[in-house]
Amino acid sequence: MQSTFGLLVGLGIFLYGMHQLESAAKDLSGRRLKSWLLHSTNTPLSSISSGIFLTALLQSSSLVGLIVLAFSSAGVIPLINAIGVFLGANLGTTLTGWIVTLLGFKLDIAEFALPLVALGGISHVIFNKSSKIKAAGALMLGFGLLLFGLSLMKDSVSNLQNVLTFDNIQGYTPIVYLLIGVIITAAIQSSSAMMIIALTSLNAGIINLPDAAALVIGADLGTTSTIVLGSITGNIVKRQLAFAHCFFNL
Repeated sequence: MQSTFGLLVGLGIFLYGMHQLESAAKDLSGRRLKSWLLHSTNTPLSSISSGIFLTALLQSSSLVGLIVLAFSSAGVIPLINAIGVFLGANLGTTLTGWIVTLLGFKLDIAEFALPLVALGGISHVIFNKSSKIKAAGALMLGFGLLLFGLSLMKDSVSNLQNVLTFDNIQGYTPIVYLLIGVIITAAIQSSSAMMIIALTSLNAGIINLPDAAALVIGADLGTTSTIVLGSITGNIVKRQLAFAHCFFNL
């Protein structure tokens, strides 16, 4: 019951943060910002490169996707350029897997979320007379709430990562493992965590290489749930971008 409540609270905060982020993006979308974003994503190569770089920097393709979703919906980034960033994010997330696997790196979302909420909220209130600073504070607040919502959703189902084993489903076809990868990743909102689960089970000899590969492929599909969730509200551009993201991963 507590996990279900935490999941619903996280979902509510996530959706509100997404709305706040989009509104702030519209307020900040002045000529300079639009020019910079358009310049950095004005060709297929630069769009993909930006997606790779941002995903490697933030260690989360979902976060990059949510940012692009908000700015594309606000009209700052054209749809075709946003799709290019999504393609790059899908490539960049493979770097995350290597970092997590080789260095044991794991992003603690809450450590980034709360300072952003605090700084953004204070800036939004104190600098009420400065529209740009107020909008920047709203942007930080929205991003922080979005991260915090994701953190709550992940924590509410964290036991899945701690108790999950594949002892009872050995011998099934790879399609079963693929579906398991989709469902678990959609629940825990982390394809990197699913990759760790797959690698650990493979190393322990619980599953074989094709089954582990199926889990990781399923994780790649399951991680699109974050973008789908972020596109529930808003204009048609968000749903078009979410569809392109899901179709590419599929």
